[in-house]
Amino acid sequence: MSVPKEQNAAVKEGFGKESTCKIKRVAVKEPGPGQILVKINWTGLCASDKQLILDEMAALGGKMADSAGGIAGHEGAGTVAAVHPDVADLWKIGDRAGVKWCTFQEYVVTDAKYATSLGHLGIQYAKAMGMRVIAIDGGAAKAELCTSLGAEHYIDFFTTPDLASEVRKYTTYGAHAVVVYASSKESYASAISLLRPRGIVIAVGVPGAPDAFLGTHPAMLAMGAYRTAGSVVGTLKEVDEALDFVKRGLVHPVLTKGTLADVNKYLALMSEGKVAGRVVLKVAA
Repeated sequence: MSVPKEQNAAVKEGFGKESTCKIKRVAVKEPGPGQILVKINWTGLCASDKQLILDEMAALGGKMADSAGGIAGHEGAGTVAAVHPDVADLWKIGDRAGVKWCTFQEYVVTDAKYATSLGHLGIQYAKAMGMRVIAIDGGAAKAELCTSLGAEHYIDFFTTPDLASEVRKYTTYGAHAVVVYASSKESYASAISLLRPRGIVIAVGVPGAPDAFLGTHPAMLAMGAYRTAGSVVGTLKEVDEALDFVKRGLVHPVLTKGTLADVNKYLALMSEGKVAGRVVLKVAA
């Protein structure tokens, strides 16, 4: 496979809400010891990317690493374009690979050991595992999406002032578990109130607001025997298990497709809550 010396990349410019990504020509790196070079065909654009590009985590000390060179993206998929000799037993040119970090560019160098292959996916995984799902989101378009994917009930937070009462209408005592995929502080403020005694809140979305808390008094936690947990990334074994659900036809990603030049467009739509499913961007042909 022929590898060019330069490539297109979406590079962050500016700071804060005025930040944008501009398509620039940057150098293609060569894989060093223990590394492979992957040609990125598609990459996801998620809330974490938005937070890094728009500096929404700055108040908490979170920012894009200098080593990234202004290139975001952490959900890339493509084909191996070059292999360092010391990992030739693990990969060969043309193999399919999944990549994390700096995937808003056509070619990415990554560690050969860790190359692998959310809300709307969470509904499908939960249903496939035998759970009954209540989806909470905003707007009629999200209602159609969530119920079509297997949610038994949909609660629109735009039109429902008391989420806890609405959840109890369907569950009597509250939910056994609340998985918070949204990165808004409002989602976390209400999460505990949706649980039944001994229920658990699982934090997945990462709010950028410094005053975002899993809000309740410690006495309430003790009286309800509520539990909390966090989950940012799964193990390689869990990735394999998740992909097996897809291969068996139990999970179907809902995708909104664009190109690398559309990063700013979809950042704006995500900020307005107008994206259903997962945004994926075509990077290289």
